Amino acid sequence: MDFRLNPEPAMAISQYQETITETNAQDSPIRLLRRMHLTGREVQTLRYMAAGYTSEKIARDLYISKETVVSHRKNIIKKLGVANVTAAVAFALRNRLII
Repeated sequence: MDFRLNPEPAMAISQYQETITETNAQDSPIRLLRRMHLTGREVQTLRYMAAGYTSEKIARDLYISKETVVSHRKNIIKKLGVANVTAAVAFALRNRLII
């Protein structure tokens, strides 16, 4: 029996990762924000989320209701196509949408 690994799947994964990296490198953060259709207020909310602020604190600092913050969070998650706030923040940091 031959237990050696077939190199083809590994090569395919490597090529896929290179394609993703090249595609992401072509998008500037501003271009990506436009493509994701994030509003200015959603970007502000995302920055506060990345800093670990609660919905109540974000609402106080931005002079909006807590319900509006919750709505922004839901919109951000939906627009970025991620599962939760942690994934949204990771996506934003990885793609330089926030610093």
